[in-house]
Amino acid sequence: MQCVNCQNTFEGRFCSACGQSAHSGRITGSYVLHDMQHSILHVDKGLFYTMKELFVRPASTIAGYLAGQRAKHFKPLAYVVVLSALSSFVAHMVRGYLEAHNDLASITLERNGVNVFIASVAPFFTHYQNVFYFLMIPIISLVTWAFFHKRYNYWEHIVTNTFLTAQFNLLLIAGHVFSLWHRGSFSLTPMLILFFIYLAVVYSKLFAVPPAKRTSFGRTSAAILLVGLLYITGLSFTGMMTIWWG
Repeated sequence: MQCVNCQNTFEGRFCSACGQSAHSGRITGSYVLHDMQHSILHVDKGLFYTMKELFVRPASTIAGYLAGQRAKHFKPLAYVVVLSALSSFVAHMVRGYLEAHNDLASITLERNGVNVFIASVAPFFTHYQNVFYFLMIPIISLVTWAFFHKRYNYWEHIVTNTFLTAQFNLLLIAGHVFSLWHRGSFSLTPMLILFFIYLAVVYSKLFAVPPAKRTSFGRTSAAILLVGLLYITGLSFTGMMTIWWG
C-alpha cells in the first residue's frame, strides 16, 4: 500500500520510511480513547517505572539507559523537568502556608557584600528553584567527568546527573512535607546527606571500570566531597538554605 504521509510504497502495519501506521482512517471515538490511553497511561507508567528503578537499582538502570535500554524509561530531560516543577510547586505551597501561619523563621543577615548578593537573588530562586538545579547539572557533570572519564563521555555524564538531579527533587519534596509537619522547623540538611550517600553508591557502581569493576575509594570520596561542596555552596548563595560558612 501507499503511505498517506510520505507516499512511500510498503507492506505491513507501518511505513518503512516514516513509521506512519497503515491504519490511519478517520478519527473516531475509539481512536480518541485509544490515543488518550496510550499518551497518558503510557507516560505515567514510564514516569513511575523510572522513578522506582532509580531508587531500587540506580546504577544498573542508568548504565542500561546509556547502553540503549530506553524503551521503558522516561526521557531524562522530561523527567527532571516534571520533578523539578513538582518540587518547586510543593516548596511554594509549603512556604506560603507557613508564612500565612507565621511559622516560617526569618533569618537576619549582616549587611556585608555576600549577604547583600544573597538577599538580591534569593527571591528569584525561592520561586524558581528548578533553574538552580538545571544550572547545576552541567557543572556537576564536569566534575564527575573529570574524575570518571574512562568509561563515559561528558554528555553521558550529563544524562547521568540529570536523572540523579531529578531524584534529588523527590527527596526535597519529602523534606518540604516534613517541614510542613514540623511547622517550618525541619531542616533540609538530612535530605542533602541522604542524597550525597545516594550519589556515593551510584558513582561507585556506575563508574567502575572493567576488569576490576570497582572504583577507587579515594577518587569516589573526592568526587562526592566536591559535588557536595558545590551543591551546598550553590544552595547557600541562592538563599535556598542557611549559609553554611557562618
